[in-house]
Amino acid sequence: MPVSRFLLVCLMVLAVARPGAVHADPVNTAELSQDGEELVASITQELAGNRADVAQTGARNTLELSQAGASHASVQQMGAGNSATVTQRAAWGALSHISLIQHGEQNTASVLQEGAGNEAILLQDGAQNGIDLVQLGGGNALTHQQVGVDLQLVVTQMGGATIAITQTGPAP
Repeated sequence: MPVSRFLLVCLMVLAVARPGAVHADPVNTAELSQDGEELVASITQELAGNRADVAQTGARNTLELSQAGASHASVQQMGAGNSATVTQRAAWGALSHISLIQHGEQNTASVLQEGAGNEAILLQDGAQNGIDLVQLGGGNALTHQQVGVDLQLVVTQMGGATIAITQTGPAP
């Protein structure tokens, strides 16, 4: 299944599985697009209603994103060093959502979601892969796909949880 179709199906599954899930209107919005060599981004959003859309294309990637309150994050890392650490902490009843795509090279991600209504859609395509996800609270949902080379996966979910994992390898 092509990557874009995979993500569309995942989003549809989450919408059907969580029909009452509504995210707060964004109060804090960060939009970042980086092309180039030694890319690094560090974003901290506090209060309710956070939204971060980040695209990194190029050499060394990396990203640290911290969100408190109802949050939505969309991260794309295309090429080279990759990495990513995302922390979303929300009060009970506030929803957190992360969509993370890593294409090529070193990969790695580490996502921590706390609160109720945690949703994560993660895709790692090619090279060293990784992931280390922790979801704490009720109503957790994880959809994760890894394609190619080293793979790995560690997941901890506490509270009500659904999970779908696909690993295909070793070649991307």
